[in-house]
Amino acid sequence: MIKKYLFISLALIGLIFYQMTDYCFAATSDTLAPAKQNVISLIGTGKLAEADTATNKLIADFNNSPGVDEAIQQIAEKHRIVKNYQKAIELSRYVITNRPQSNRAVWSQMEIVMSNMLLGNEESVRSEITTLSTNYSSDPNLPWTLYAIGEQYRWAQNYDQARELYEKIIREHPDIECATKARIALINSDIIANINAGDFASAEKLVDKMLTDFPADSYLPEILLYIGQKFSWSHQYEQASNVFQQIIQRFPTSPIAAKAKQCISKTGQITDIVSKSIESGDYSKAGKAVDELIAKFGDEADTPATIYDIAGRLESAGQFALARHAYEQIIWRYPKDGFADMSRMGVQRTKVLALDESGDLTSAQSTFNGILNDFNGHPYLPAHVMWTAEDYYRKACKAQEQGDIVNTKKYFDKTLQTLDVVNTKFPASTEIPNALYLAGDCYRRLGEYQKSVEFYQKIVDKYPADGRAGRSLFMVGCNLEDMQTLGFASGPEVDEAITAAYKRLIKEYPNCDTVKFAENWLKQHNAQ
Repeated sequence: MIKKYLFISLALIGLIFYQMTDYCFAATSDTLAPAKQNVISLIGTGKLAEADTATNKLIADFNNSPGVDEAIQQIAEKHRIVKNYQKAIELSRYVITNRPQSNRAVWSQMEIVMSNMLLGNEESVRSEITTLSTNYSSDPNLPWTLYAIGEQYRWAQNYDQARELYEKIIREHPDIECATKARIALINSDIIANINAGDFASAEKLVDKMLTDFPADSYLPEILLYIGQKFSWSHQYEQASNVFQQIIQRFPTSPIAAKAKQCISKTGQITDIVSKSIESGDYSKAGKAVDELIAKFGDEADTPATIYDIAGRLESAGQFALARHAYEQIIWRYPKDGFADMSRMGVQRTKVLALDESGDLTSAQSTFNGILNDFNGHPYLPAHVMWTAEDYYRKACKAQEQGDIVNTKKYFDKTLQTLDVVNTKFPASTEIPNALYLAGDCYRRLGEYQKSVEFYQKIVDKYPADGRAGRSLFMVGCNLEDMQTLGFASGPEVDEAITAAYKRLIKEYPNCDTVKFAENWLKQHNAQ
């Protein structure tokens, strides 16, 4: 997903030189390019054993040829792209170990970082980033490799790690072009994080700041396009349209402007067809919107994302068969798109929910375990497990509204079991605050107020900068109030705990929408 770094063009020089002992013709660099391309083609078609043989021959034949380091590094990148991460690391280490002075060594070190990141080896990632920064501190390409790694973190929604790298670039290389990109990326990360957290007002303000600080930057159109799409995927169609309009008005000659116009058209189609159809319960009409989108916009790059959005909305409405059909359309029509892998998880996730709904709990659990095994290490697996939990949560809330005590307990328990998978299997994931918050709400709805307090308090203690931290403090106070009212807790220490929670809320999160409620409680209890 990240923008690939530029490769240096191979020079076709046709030099022939003699071996010192046997007068054989050595391989020349004008035959290196096709040899490299052959290896890359073998990797792309899954012929990895043949690719290894061809790689070894390339290294032997072109050992002294200009450009061989770049060729090896590009082969390593191809291995990473097809998820053959260990081989990517092995070839990258070959370049670093055998050709430490090569101008490709810094890029090879970056390959090691990215492959470890995709393997989920966070400890190794941190260690290799330190090696990159230390061993290549004077390399002019270092800022760009750090930026690329930051972008990979951002795509994986690890915003804190991305921010750390962007800030390092700005601090140590403030006057280069890469620093400008890092500054934009910092704001962009905050925008996306706010959208993901549902804080759309803050995201809008940051978009305005980006446009003010970088009014005509050439990087903006593509970045704004993605922001607009994120708003759209979050069903914030007015905000999405506003962002697309900014692209059209500010960058009318950019190729991205044409895409923005088409996105506005798609946004309108989703609003008119999908939203109204789902709201009215006409789910089949919403499902047909997938076929209409493919017919009208099938060749557009963001069509898979648009279909994915429809699938997600159908899934949220409990229309698992229609959602699965939409996911399958992405897999079938756009197999190489980034949303294809996510759709494969979507297909399996909807199967889990449908099986569970039918009462086949054994098959449901088996399918869920299959997702964990089949997509182990995938950067979006934690989010997909989280979505499964949210699907169970919606079913539990619906059952609770209908007075269905049995299914309320059943689906809240399923939600909590799934959230436990998020918390235990993906402890470093950005989904953890969301999982803790949802668990707090589940326990509150089940009347287990003390457990609810514990989960909300974890957000405040471990993730004080998270967008849910202020509201979590408020919920700590609310749970304690309920425990006091229901007779589960009593004594002055309870009032003291409520007072401490609300005072901290007002002091540390003055813009939280629950501050007024906290102020009223403190006023009523003379605790100001």
